[in-house]
Amino acid sequence: MGAGGLIRAYGAAARQVLREAPVDVLVPKTTFQVSVMSENVGAIYDVSSKVGGSTSGEVYGADGSLTVRITCNLDDGERLRTNLIDATRGSVQFLDD
Repeated sequence: MGAGGLIRAYGAAARQVLREAPVDVLVPKTTFQVSVMSENVGAIYDVSSKVGGSTSGEVYGADGSLTVRITCNLDDGERLRTNLIDATRGSVQFLDD
């Protein structure tokens, strides 16, 4: 097989592999940690789920507080923060990781 034939054969093989290869869509995420008192625990979970966020690492304090990590799409991070502030009437605390 000559150079032209090899180029066509390799090109066809590469096209076939690319057609059949799985496609992974990577979505940038952001994670932050918040703390609220018990009367606002429901608001944290409600707002997080409405914006498509997920919660993890829940720690309940002896005083009834909740510290939780929230992960969401990077594009939704500011909206989630604003909605958390609104839903808790400003009592949510954003903690440094």
